[in-house]
Amino acid sequence: MTKAGAAPAPLLAVAGLVARRQGRLVLDHLSFTLAEGQCLVICGPSGCGKTTLLRAISGLDPVDGGTVRLDGQLRNGPGRRGCGRGEVGMVFQGEQLYRHLSLLDNITIAPRLVHGVPRRQAEAEAMGLLRAIGLEDKAARHPGQLSGGERQRGAIARALALSPRLMLFDEPTSALDPSCVREVLGLIRQIREQGQTMVVVTHQTAFARSIADSIVVMERGRILDVGSPEQVLLEPGTATTRQLFSGGLPEVSALDRVRLSGTLTIGIAAEGPNVALESLRCNPVLALLARRQGCTPALRRLDFTTPPLLLRAGLADLLLVRNSSDPAGLVMLPESEGLPPGLALAAAANDTLWLKALGRG
Repeated sequence: MTKAGAAPAPLLAVAGLVARRQGRLVLDHLSFTLAEGQCLVICGPSGCGKTTLLRAISGLDPVDGGTVRLDGQLRNGPGRRGCGRGEVGMVFQGEQLYRHLSLLDNITIAPRLVHGVPRRQAEAEAMGLLRAIGLEDKAARHPGQLSGGERQRGAIARALALSPRLMLFDEPTSALDPSCVREVLGLIRQIREQGQTMVVVTHQTAFARSIADSIVVMERGRILDVGSPEQVLLEPGTATTRQLFSGGLPEVSALDRVRLSGTLTIGIAAEGPNVALESLRCNPVLALLARRQGCTPALRRLDFTTPPLLLRAGLADLLLVRNSSDPAGLVMLPESEGLPPGLALAAAANDTLWLKALGRG
């Protein structure tokens, strides 16, 4: 029983995990926790132990030291492991659907065999999952009749059919054609937004940044960096982390800068809106906008000709522009109401994190 005021016990607790394969140390005393409803993303170069870690958490593979506990119950440890009864769902790099079964049967087989759910009930629930992921009309098809993205979405639905407490994703887009990647990542993001606890191994670093509550960076079986996405991204502790994220994230979200600096910087073009800075500093709309982000507003007059480039460079987090202009790469914000006549606030159109915080994502 949790004491009053104490933090709840984590759903997942990995402590001192050690795994050897053919005499080689693959997991080197890994420890971390994950709270219910949170998303942990694991990044790292190929061969660093990410897949071995997920398989150890799921109970599929044995370990040589340490423990894995799910909701306080031992799931894996030296000489003792178990796959449970659907508490953990796992989606592999390849979708691994049963080729001889229809998509509907792939999804219903585990609930029927593991939980004894009657076929009619299992099929009704499976159709609900297929409807949610846009594959209701493909229920009778076999995996060979589906695209790679459809098969992987089906594999995700199969894992969700047992209502797992924890979902594990092992580079779920690595085997997909680029045209299928977006639909699978979109489904994972949708599941995340519904509050599903998950651990995601991915090389899609921009995607990782958009869904993670925390990021772990591994190398050679060890944890090099761990922290919030903005900490790992903007203040990397190792060269490996810098290399991983510099290649996958060409730009930093304005939301990251705001949270780290505690200041919301609003840029004004020198040749743009003709308005005095002093009058804007007292504007209640700008003050409220900054307060919602837990920071203070700052105004900066800038000489720029390419507004989106200015935002990407980090010289401002938002821009004050004429509301009659519609430059490519910007999106006007509803917060513009209440500003001086003829003026509007604009953000980078591709900054999904920032736009989400402003209610536009």
